[in-house]
Amino acid sequence: MSVEPNPGIVALSPYVGGDATLAGDDALTLVRMMSNENPYGCSDLVKHAFRDMSSHFALYPSSSHGPLRQAIGEVHGLSPHRIVCGNGSDNLIHMITQAYVQPSQEVLYTRHGFLVYPIAAQAAGGVPVAVPETRDFHPDFDALLGAVTPKTKIVFLANPNNPTGTYVADGAVWAFREKLRSDILLVLDSAYAEYVEAPDYDAGVRLADAFDNVVMLRTFSKAYGLAALRLGWGYAAPSIIQTLEKTREPFNLNIVAQVCGEVAVRDQDFVAFSRKNNARVRTWLAGEMDKRGYAVVPSQTNFLLWHVGPHAQEVYDHLCHHSVYIRRVKAYHLPHHLRITIGTQAQCQRFLDVLSLKKE
Repeated sequence: MSVEPNPGIVALSPYVGGDATLAGDDALTLVRMMSNENPYGCSDLVKHAFRDMSSHFALYPSSSHGPLRQAIGEVHGLSPHRIVCGNGSDNLIHMITQAYVQPSQEVLYTRHGFLVYPIAAQAAGGVPVAVPETRDFHPDFDALLGAVTPKTKIVFLANPNNPTGTYVADGAVWAFREKLRSDILLVLDSAYAEYVEAPDYDAGVRLADAFDNVVMLRTFSKAYGLAALRLGWGYAAPSIIQTLEKTREPFNLNIVAQVCGEVAVRDQDFVAFSRKNNARVRTWLAGEMDKRGYAVVPSQTNFLLWHVGPHAQEVYDHLCHHSVYIRRVKAYHLPHHLRITIGTQAQCQRFLDVLSLKKE
């Protein structure tokens, strides 16, 4: 007889991130447009801070994340006592489900929502429930409310959503929360908030301030360019933060992530630079795709969802053959789509040039 893991773990399919082979000459021409990374890197101030840290590597990092939480609070006008930090927002998603979901309780998310939501739900012994979206890839709030049962414990709502790039206006999210039971946790995953330009968008601060069952999640992996350091944070009512602090590993953030995160959040000029260039190149690339007859979903993020058709795998293979890597999204129930990270204009031009070879 063998030792068996929990039933929810047995049924899990692990998350598979975007990957590219850095072999041989490909490393010289490789174009990474598959993982929604920041093509401009990170703040120069962060690079300087990193170089000065080697003398601290023998020491344990802060277990309270006090300076980092203080910096996040000062920049965003939030109370540090209502902030919790994690090893990426993925870590926070798992912390939330482990803290609040009991076996057989349900976790709702939109059908094309982030794959970590159902993984975290199953790992905690819960039941993930994928709710259909509208035809234009927006949350169907009536369907979400209709899917709520006495067993529902959490609703995950990515805004903007990955991999569709669509967003929901603040008023619509607010109206949804008002109709949601107060004993259901609403988690607003705002990983791409820094890229949003829509004037009617709110990342979730207003809702988290108004309701004690709302959590806003943010990340340093996108606009801040710190994906390798794995750093995310959440904002919620003190009661929720206190609960998450009980389940959090005491040293879940290494010292590099904490110090670099503190420096990064204070350099909002770099964030503005990333947002401005992303918007410029995104608009240009969407226009170029339209000129070529390709349909992309309007986006408020640093990627575009492209409806390729039944030959999506063939197009993907062609791009990979020429060292241009974008993302397959079949696992998101989108087998006829591909996701394109907004790189530099030169990278996007390379993508278009390689794509044009497919027609010749």
